[in-house]
Amino acid sequence: MNEKVKRIMEDAGIYDFVVEAMGIDEELQKFAELIIYECAAVNEQQSLELLGVITDVEHGADFDNTCLNTLKQVHSNLSNNIQEHFGVKECA
Repeated sequence: MNEKVKRIMEDAGIYDFVVEAMGIDEELQKFAELIIYECAAVNEQQSLELLGVITDVEHGADFDNTCLNTLKQVHSNLSNNIQEHFGVKECA
């Protein structure tokens, strides 16, 4: 199992109890991967907006207020998108 995924499961208190006792290491790894893919898909739009700013600036456009506002909006949305998508509140 991926060490980062294992650590998160240990932090949640389920690794020893669930994974080792039930022998479902591969299944939980797949579950974690699916969540990660879902998170990446949720933020794909933000990634495209950043790419647009980078492309504009690389092709000679000035870094103007539109670029700055886009960056601020992307920054604001990145973590909120995933939390809203899964219906969870900010981590404590």
